[in-house]
Amino acid sequence: MNEGLGLLAERSRKRVLEALEDGFGGRSLLFVSLWQSSIPTLRQFESEGGEPGDYDWRYETNPSDVLNLVTPEKAQAFEWLAQGAYPYRH
Repeated sequence: MNEGLGLLAERSRKRVLEALEDGFGGRSLLFVSLWQSSIPTLRQFESEGGEPGDYDWRYETNPSDVLNLVTPEKAQAFEWLAQGAYPYRH
């Protein structure tokens, strides 16, 4: 069963990625959405005991900040997306 699902995912990856890019208005905006989905909001950060002044710079909410404040992590993530979003292995 897992092998069949893996084969289906592999065969469909390119079409799914293209559909996501089209739906989000391009690769850059898909990247922004994915990047923002992995970070807590300020409210979540504070509810977990964080102080507002300690809210990390990686938690940009403005799409242009996500794209223009380049970090090694963002560059690696964008490159992963640009190369086809294949399963990531450390």
